[in-house]
Amino acid sequence: MLPRGALLDFAGGQREPLAFGGSLRNVDSLTPLTLADGSRAVAWTDNNGKLGRVHLGHEGSPDRPEPAAPRLQVSMTGSRTIRGESPLVLRATCDAACDIYAQLADHEEVVDELSLPAAGSRRIVLPPLLGPIVPRRGGPVRVLLRSSAPGGHTVTARTLTLHLRRAKAVLPSPPLGLTAVRDGDEIVVRWRTAKPESPHGYSVLGLDADGEPVTGGDVPGKAKRASFVVGLADGRRQAEEATVLGAGEETSETARTTVPVQG
Repeated sequence: MLPRGALLDFAGGQREPLAFGGSLRNVDSLTPLTLADGSRAVAWTDNNGKLGRVHLGHEGSPDRPEPAAPRLQVSMTGSRTIRGESPLVLRATCDAACDIYAQLADHEEVVDELSLPAAGSRRIVLPPLLGPIVPRRGGPVRVLLRSSAPGGHTVTARTLTLHLRRAKAVLPSPPLGLTAVRDGDEIVVRWRTAKPESPHGYSVLGLDADGEPVTGGDVPGKAKRASFVVGLADGRRQAEEATVLGAGEETSETARTTVPVQG
């Protein structure tokens, strides 16, 4: 958002439009001012949490020349195989002070913005807000880039296309010998695994006839082991199936194993 203003002539004259600052830094606050000498001004901030600035536009001050556009280079850092819940990290290099706005194509909420006060490099970090950045089977990922000199109105836009792979999700071992047996108002769910696993990698759900969860619980304990027992409260006796969910770290993917409730 470019901060704008207008001088109005209430005697019927034309409106004089004004534009303040650069176009790549969102304005946090904007207020008109009357200075001590009676002249008019406008102040605004663009504090994006990384390199905030306070600006003052004074009535009658001449417009400064448009600064030269910096040259921007953006490259991939690290492996081109990315875990499902890992961010996309790029390195941006400018040959002079610059403002940069990066956005994941087709995901307007996945953005990063940064400023370099002088020539140098800094990381661009695009987080996976709504799911993995890389498609399940890999493929091109497009990043929209806009850059300008600090406070400049001339913006250079380009699209960076990266061919990436998504790392295979590492999930806990699947349940073996899974059983779910009703015992009064509780369902006792038991299973074993081919190798010791952390209980934090599993959770258990009781599902009704429509497949909707009606009860559930985490696996107790902290130490790795190869056998597990979980009790699910089901006083209304609605659960007809029990499902064990296995979830890995840094991934939204899960594995499910379901059995009918016996008894």
